[in-house]
Amino acid sequence: MIVDYWVDLFAATNNSSVTKIIQPNSQQSRSDPIYRFNYHINKLRILSMIQTFRNLKMGIKIFGGFSIVLLLLLIVAISGYNGLTGVVDSSYKKDSVGQLTQCFSEARQYEKQFIMKNDPGDAKKLGMEITTLTQKANRLKKAFNEKNFHAKMNHVIQAANRYETAFEQFTELRNQKIQKMQDMRQKARDVRIFCESISKDQVAQLKQLRETNAHYITRKIARADDANELVKLALDAKHYRSLIMQGNLDVIDDWKAINQAVYALTQKMKTQFQTQKNIQQTQAIIDQYKSYETQILSFITQYKRSRQQVEFKSSIALGAIEDIQKAQQKQLKNLLARADMNYSQFNLNQLTDKQRKLDEAHRMIRYANMEQNLRQSLIRGELELVDLWKAYIQKLIKISNYIKSLFRNHANIFQAKKVIQRYEDYEHAVLTFIDYYEKTHQAIQKTAITLMETIETVRDDQKSQLDLAQKEFEMKLNNKLSLVTDAHAIVKWFIDARKNEKEFIISGDKKYLNIVQGDIQKIQTLCEKIEGKLEIQKNITQIQSVVAATRAYLETFTNYIALTDKQNISEDNMQKAAQTAQEACQNAFVNQEKMMNEQVNTTETMIILMVVIAIGLGLFISFAITKGVLRPIVKSLDFTRSMADGNFTMKLAIDQKMKWGTCQSHSMKCVKRFRL
Repeated sequence: MIVDYWVDLFAATNNSSVTKIIQPNSQQSRSDPIYRFNYHINKLRILSMIQTFRNLKMGIKIFGGFSIVLLLLLIVAISGYNGLTGVVDSSYKKDSVGQLTQCFSEARQYEKQFIMKNDPGDAKKLGMEITTLTQKANRLKKAFNEKNFHAKMNHVIQAANRYETAFEQFTELRNQKIQKMQDMRQKARDVRIFCESISKDQVAQLKQLRETNAHYITRKIARADDANELVKLALDAKHYRSLIMQGNLDVIDDWKAINQAVYALTQKMKTQFQTQKNIQQTQAIIDQYKSYETQILSFITQYKRSRQQVEFKSSIALGAIEDIQKAQQKQLKNLLARADMNYSQFNLNQLTDKQRKLDEAHRMIRYANMEQNLRQSLIRGELELVDLWKAYIQKLIKISNYIKSLFRNHANIFQAKKVIQRYEDYEHAVLTFIDYYEKTHQAIQKTAITLMETIETVRDDQKSQLDLAQKEFEMKLNNKLSLVTDAHAIVKWFIDARKNEKEFIISGDKKYLNIVQGDIQKIQTLCEKIEGKLEIQKNITQIQSVVAATRAYLETFTNYIALTDKQNISEDNMQKAAQTAQEACQNAFVNQEKMMNEQVNTTETMIILMVVIAIGLGLFISFAITKGVLRPIVKSLDFTRSMADGNFTMKLAIDQKMKWGTCQSHSMKCVKRFRL
């Protein structure tokens, strides 16, 4: 069976081009004529080889067996060496690829440090690590010739280069973003500076407005007070003028002192006034007051003269009445004296007539006194009593005419006529005085009214200017307060915008972006409103600077957001590239580790297999050699034992040509001779 198996195997291996490899136990194979032909041919070859092995000399067999065993040991050693060399090579590749992974891990660590610290040194170190990784990968490509390994290293290099490119883009965008952040902060500082400048200027202008207006209002109040004081002095002068018009000339000095005060105050107001209208008004007051003063002084002079004249005529008129009274008293006394001396010649009618005339004289005296009282009232300006006074004068004239009619004595008649003449002159003088007084009083009153109107006009104008100044100040104050409030609102809104800007940068929530845009829009709208209120070019320039700065800030912030989006995309690309490169390194490392493990397993398997094969072949060869050596010896011993037992009929099969075969051949010759 062994010979048949090896014959089938040999036939299959040597006739693969003719027929398929068919197992020896296949019935189809055994029935195939070609196979059976080949089978017999191969069997003859194997038998020939076996016979050739048997014919070898013993020394050759033993040397050949040991040589084959040594050869097998050499093959096992070479196979183990090659396997271990492959394992060492795979381990080196794995360690080298592991170094690539370590380099990339270091690069990722520098990437994280750069992201956290933004240190350019970390970016430089990352580039050095990627360069080192690329150099190591290229060295590994040159050191090993496997195409698969070259492809993996190329993939690692490409992934590392893509990662480096993505990192450079990320770094560039990050630097642009940082620059934009610096620009944005500078714009924000500019906005804060402009806003604070406006706020400070408005506060300073508000303070200056208050101080200026305080001085202005103080001056206006002082001028209004001066105008009120002027009115008061005019009223005091009017009071003294009334006293003077009533004949109280003792207050003339006081009135003149008031006049000087009026002149001094008016002149002071004139020098303080700045508007031509007020200056003209004060000059009109001075001119009118001088005219008013001249009229009063003229009145005083004429009043004194007229009063003296009236009093003089009043006194002589009263003296004429008193003369009548005295004459009648004397005549009555003489009449009574004659009656005492000569009662018989007493004439009662004559006495009664004298008494009646004396009574009329007394009545005239009484009316004259009453008239003088009324005349004093008229001189004091109580002109409503003129009709009553005239009635008394007419009464006196009437009584004088009546008493004249009673007189028979020419002297008495002359006295009566004299009284009538005196009272007519007196009446004319008083009426002339009253007419002058009335006209002068009206003229003075008219001048005083005009003067007072002018003074009150100045006072009202100063009051109006004070009210207007206060209203203007209140309006300006409200405007400045509104501007200050608006400036503070701009600062507050911008601070809120900066807070929401940081919230958006941290969280990325769009609502904070909308709030920032809304605050900036409110600031710009308010700035346009403020610009319409401003009058100073400096403030207008400042508010325009705020508008420009806020627009620049918003534009920079928008660019910053766009750069942030680009950076996020770049960071995602970088992370993907890093992940790809890391996976490539890791895959290469895992593949090399797998190949190393496979190489180790293959080497172990090959060594074990070669050892097993070597052991099997060694045993087989040892068995064959031993069998080849022992078999002829055993046959020879059996043959010798048979000869020793006297059996010379045995035949010894000689199938070998080596020394044992020669020995067997000689033994057979000996047996044949013993048979003969």
